[in-house]
Amino acid sequence: MNDEEIHLLVAAVNPVRASDLGDTGRTPQSDRLLQEILRQRPGRRRRRLLTAGLLGGALVAAAVSVLIVQSLPPAPVPVQHVVSQGQAHEILLAAAARAQSRTETGRYWYSSGHVDQLLHREHAGNEYTLRISTQVTGEYPRVRSDGYSVESYGASTIEPVTAADAAAYRRDGSPGQNENPAEGISIPDPPDGPELAGDSVYEGTIDGLPADPVAMRTAMLTWMRAHGGVPQHPEPWLFREATKMLEGREGIIAQPIRAALYRMLAGLPGVRSLGTVRDPLGRVSQGVAMTDTSHRLGTLDWQLFLDPTQDLMTASRAVVLKPGTDNSFTTPGMVQYASTTEHQGWTNTKPPIP
Repeated sequence: MNDEEIHLLVAAVNPVRASDLGDTGRTPQSDRLLQEILRQRPGRRRRRLLTAGLLGGALVAAAVSVLIVQSLPPAPVPVQHVVSQGQAHEILLAAAARAQSRTETGRYWYSSGHVDQLLHREHAGNEYTLRISTQVTGEYPRVRSDGYSVESYGASTIEPVTAADAAAYRRDGSPGQNENPAEGISIPDPPDGPELAGDSVYEGTIDGLPADPVAMRTAMLTWMRAHGGVPQHPEPWLFREATKMLEGREGIIAQPIRAALYRMLAGLPGVRSLGTVRDPLGRVSQGVAMTDTSHRLGTLDWQLFLDPTQDLMTASRAVVLKPGTDNSFTTPGMVQYASTTEHQGWTNTKPPIP
């Protein structure tokens, strides 16, 4: 808020007779209020301006309102509770041990796969839901002299979800991908898990996080408290953020930090085992999951799939258990979002990025 805006605010809550105003449009009262506001004006911390009630007095023609500048303390980081047993705990600790012991390396970390998301469309009297699958390729050099990290979105495919969706899609002319929504389907960029849930995304350092899993949780939530606020449901948020980091699309993460991320997941209350399952591409995996509920997306089961022999994630997805207001077009069991990795690993040859 600049000085002129403050003057306008002071004038609005400090009514006076027009005859009392000088050439500057100010009064001694407004100047005193202004000086008090400027004296308490915050730097980066948020403040709330509150108006007090009108003060009665001998003058009936005007009343004085008082501005109170009140500091808003940030929400505290919740106490961290740790799970120390259970099948999911053991699965994730085993992945942490594999991450800690892995020694192979190369000039580039390469990954390729696809991200699936649902798109609900109403057009020309037709209403249908589509599954949009977008190719995602990443190249991450180990040292800066070999270049910069590159993530590229490739072609997208469009597929109706149900037979009824397919019929409505055909009636709509089976539109293909087009940047002009009036002429075709405008494909949104693939979100990651936290963005899909409506939470802010952790953008602080990754390799600089503590290797202790509880300290890591606290550090991430403390960063969020200073950059948008502590998530409403911290455990599911941490689950989704760690999943995003471990997918291998956040750049190269040092092995001790990868191990700590798995250990952090292992200690989260609410994490549970899916057992030995098939990932979205049919590969044998070990699955773990966490459920989260919000008004916007209802109840989603956030699932991740682990390679049983390496410290690699093969896929993650969000399965609808109960729709919310923003995904009311879904039914229980539908996959709202999925990220599937087809190939990943070290290479000494610069990958071909489209």
